[in-house]
Amino acid sequence: MRRINFIGMFVAVFIMTSFYLLPMGTMAQDVYPSKDITLICNSAPGGGFDIFARMAAPYMTKYLKELSPGAKGGEVKVKNMPGASGLQAYEYLFKDAKPDGYTYGDFNPGALYAMLYGSQKIAFDPREYTWLYSITRTVRVFISNKKGIATWEELMAKSKKGPITFLIPQFGTTAHLDCIYAVEITKIPAKIVSMEGTADVINAVIRGDADAALVSYDSVATVCEAKEVNTLVSFTEAKILPWVPTIVEKGFPDCVKYIKRVNRMFMGPPNLDPERDRLLIAAGKKMLADPGWIEFCKKRKADVEQPLFGKELKEEIKSSIEDMQKWIPVFKKYGL
Repeated sequence: MRRINFIGMFVAVFIMTSFYLLPMGTMAQDVYPSKDITLICNSAPGGGFDIFARMAAPYMTKYLKELSPGAKGGEVKVKNMPGASGLQAYEYLFKDAKPDGYTYGDFNPGALYAMLYGSQKIAFDPREYTWLYSITRTVRVFISNKKGIATWEELMAKSKKGPITFLIPQFGTTAHLDCIYAVEITKIPAKIVSMEGTADVINAVIRGDADAALVSYDSVATVCEAKEVNTLVSFTEAKILPWVPTIVEKGFPDCVKYIKRVNRMFMGPPNLDPERDRLLIAAGKKMLADPGWIEFCKKRKADVEQPLFGKELKEEIKSSIEDMQKWIPVFKKYGL
């Protein structure tokens, strides 16, 4: 009996000692998310990506907590990381961010060209990101200064006298590629000038620093509707404003094929934890169905039809890369 009691006491002491020596995390795994989540925005504050990231953050916070009862964290906080047309943010997500669900980011699909084929080619394959979901499709417009070019016809007439200077937000992004698609298909001689972001482009147009600019309509809807700028044409099949002609009406339907693409997408680091990948996608789905989010997108004039999730978005990335490959010789002419 003494021997049995001695062994029992030894076991009890061992268990109690182990309890105090082991880190708390090893005793019981915290429910994800147990701390703040960083949403890396690839552009400077004030642009379209920044606005959508900051609007998405509270919805993602709400639904991650809803989907993970008992979670002590989950506050999604936006961190802007502009630089090298977004490549600084993308490289950080790929190489430095841990695949633990506490860091994810937004992505401009136009950067795929720069990353795979352009002058800023990177040493990793963006197809290896963990693709989460897309939130909008691009609707592009040409805008100009209120006292400048007033109509599409005036733009075409001026182009016959010399190249048109077009502003775009950031070199090598979707807007840059879309501007190239537009001027190549319409045969407008052009000089394309990149800036730091959409906000800079809008301010420059209002100042009259260039002939025109190609921007996403959801970023400029307010100034377009208020007629603070001239909206020369929309790259759509249907009208976005009664007084704005569509590119189809102007005889260039092929523009719509290339320019209306999935945009504003979100991804995590490669090899993201599968369960946390699932939760981020599930929270994204709830966000996109939330009446408040839908109303926000409606006010922003964002095209939110056909969002893509997980494998569907990964296939879209693959398709976009295949289309870009066909245009490599053209993009090279523009220094990409």
